[in-house]
Amino acid sequence: MIPTDARLASAHAVAPDGRVTSGGDAMPAILAALVAGPAFEDRIRSSRPSMAMLVRGYAVLAAVRGRLSCARGGAVAAGRSPR
Repeated sequence: MIPTDARLASAHAVAPDGRVTSGGDAMPAILAALVAGPAFEDRIRSSRPSMAMLVRGYAVLAAVRGRLSCARGGAVAAGRSPR
């Protein structure tokens, strides 16, 4: 389980076996679940350049996420889950 205070700090993926990955390391699992399937995750994780690109891309998005979200009041701006 992901600690409550860490849930909004970054993206997380929880594998069926309970393994948790966070941040850029979670991106292959998230993309596989959303669009590409399990084989995609295996291929990406086995490619250093692809993993480096995903981790760097995630870092860039995380750095500017305040400008990409509804930062003008509301639950997200206050650091609370919108649910």
